[in-house]
Amino acid sequence: MSEYRKHYDEQTARKYQQRKPRKEHAERRLIDRAFALIDKTQRVLDAPCGGGRMLVRLAEAGYTVCGADLSEGMVQIARENTARHQVDCLIERQDLEHLTYPDKHFDAIL
Repeated sequence: MSEYRKHYDEQTARKYQQRKPRKEHAERRLIDRAFALIDKTQRVLDAPCGGGRMLVRLAEAGYTVCGADLSEGMVQIARENTARHQVDCLIERQDLEHLTYPDKHFDAIL
């Protein structure tokens, strides 16, 4: 596993979720523009998904989304966010350098 896992314990992961509104708005607009070109029948991997902010947004827009993150703290927060928003997404702890998904399993990656 990568060295990054030590940087995102649960406390650090929760602190990372506090975003500046302007930055949050810019990120959302960028994602919305990019995914306007992707059909909603496509399977999407959000990796690293962090706390699941964009994962939830894409799932609410109608995409089938899976999330992956190395940090157990981030995975827990993403699962809480999907439950709170009542979206059904698989969220797994995965190392981006060694993903376990089969080739061509996803149509798009965020």
